[in-house]
Amino acid sequence: MFHKNPNYYLKDEFGKALPYLDAVKIDFVKDMSAEYQGLLQGKYDFMSGIHNAFKDELLDPNGNLSSAYSSQLYLQKTPFIKTDYLGFVVDPALQGNKALLDPRVRMALHLSINKKDMVKHLRNNTVIPADFGFCSPAAAKDLNTEQLISFNKKQALDLLAEAGFPNGKNLPTIVLSTTSDYADLMEYIQHEWQQIGIPCEIQQLQGAAFRDQASKCQLSVFRKSWLADYAHPENFYSVFTTPRFAPNGPNYTHFSNEAYDNIYSKMGKTNSADSTLMYSKQLEEIIHSETPIIPLYYDQVMHFIRSNIKNFPTNPVNMLDLRKVKKE
Repeated sequence: MFHKNPNYYLKDEFGKALPYLDAVKIDFVKDMSAEYQGLLQGKYDFMSGIHNAFKDELLDPNGNLSSAYSSQLYLQKTPFIKTDYLGFVVDPALQGNKALLDPRVRMALHLSINKKDMVKHLRNNTVIPADFGFCSPAAAKDLNTEQLISFNKKQALDLLAEAGFPNGKNLPTIVLSTTSDYADLMEYIQHEWQQIGIPCEIQQLQGAAFRDQASKCQLSVFRKSWLADYAHPENFYSVFTTPRFAPNGPNYTHFSNEAYDNIYSKMGKTNSADSTLMYSKQLEEIIHSETPIIPLYYDQVMHFIRSNIKNFPTNPVNMLDLRKVKKE
């Protein structure tokens, strides 16, 4: 329980002392069902995010709050500084499926995933298709506003043929590794790839085993996410720099590109917003052309709030600022 500081220095525009709330009680609930039911029953005034098990009940197909709960709750959402992606090990010494060392094959896999359909049917549009690059647009103003890629089966087939695998013929089976939390997502991707003749199997691992094998680059294709430490593109692009090779960093793909490293170094030395955007565009173009990853979707901050709670703020880093929140 956190109690109001009666000597807090800030006041609102009318001269009234902040915060408005007398106290805030926080529960750390491990059981997602208990958290969800607590919100509906009025035990909790606020819930951040939603587990997949409850999304179909609480949300409509467009990702908005179901009308059945509109009298009890309201929903606030904004893009979050987090990107989910598929990664490919691109180190020839570690990648067992040599076909995946060809950027044309990796790009074909990228082009064959209908991300808009994926987020609609699997995530109720609670996330945003990552067609603008790896870095979430929430990381900076005016960042990644141009679409880099769109679903294109014909182009995917053309690239496979160019790489020597027409209609997926003779392409070694791709093993797609994940945990149980993302099994539905991987099954969707498997189906998309099989539609153009790409053989694919899903390997479902326990969380600890998945993390261990990913850190050792033992998974040829894997699902990961990157949650930035702060809202700046630099934090996202650090993931694919050579010094951050796993297991010493989050570069689980072992992607290494001298031009990329040089541009990233320049980004870290500038305070100019325009230069940051320019370097971001250059880094995205390298990631896109080399395709060490397939960005899947950008996450969103989703706040489910009881109707009697007013002035609740929402921001891209999901930081709670309760100074002006009121409970009626």
